[in-house]
Amino acid sequence: MARPKSGRVWVRCGACGTKRKWSANKLAVGAVACPRCGGKLAEMKYGIPAEPGRRKKPKKPKNPDRRPPVRRKPVVDREIVGYGQRRRVLLGMGYATYGEYLGSPLWKTIRARVLAAKGRSCWVCDDPAAAIHHTSYNGLVMQGLDLSHLFPLCEACHRAVEFDGDRKRTFHEARVLFARLVECRREVHEQE
Repeated sequence: MARPKSGRVWVRCGACGTKRKWSANKLAVGAVACPRCGGKLAEMKYGIPAEPGRRKKPKKPKNPDRRPPVRRKPVVDREIVGYGQRRRVLLGMGYATYGEYLGSPLWKTIRARVLAAKGRSCWVCDDPAAAIHHTSYNGLVMQGLDLSHLFPLCEACHRAVEFDGDRKRTFHEARVLFARLVECRREVHEQE
C-alpha cells in the first residue's frame, strides 16, 4: 500500500491497542513505536488495521437455519490408477522409468503371455497386434500377476487411444476411449 508523503494516518498499537493519528512521514521513515508502551504501530484504514495487499472482509452473520453444504469425497475405483501411480509402482519394482520396464525380460514375458491368452490380433480393428495396452497400472498388473487389464492392439489403434493428435491423453481419457472402441467392435461383430 502506497503511503502518503504528508498528512496524518490512523494507527493502532499492537501491544496496548491505543489508537491515534500519526504522521505519515514518520511511518514511512520507520518511526513506528508507540509513545505510550513502545509497541509496534500498524496503519489503520477505516478502523481496520491495514495489511499490505490484503483487506479483511467483514464476516457474514451465520444463518442457523441453513445447513452447511455436504462435501463428498470423489468415488475412487482402487483398480484404476493413473500415470503417477504407474511411476510409484515401477519405482517400487526397481525400475527408474517406464521405458526401462518395457525393455525388461519381465515385460517381454508378460507381453508373450497376453498375446498367447488374448490372441495376436488388435482388439479394435483385427489387424496384427504390435502393442499391449494397459487399462490399469496397479502392482499386480505391472508384475504380470493379473492379465485382465492388458489388451493387444495394433500400433495405429494404440496411438489413437493414447494420443489426441500430438497431445497425450490423460489415463482416464484413454481408458474411456478404449472401452468405447471395444464396445463398438462388439456391436459390429454382433450385427454380422
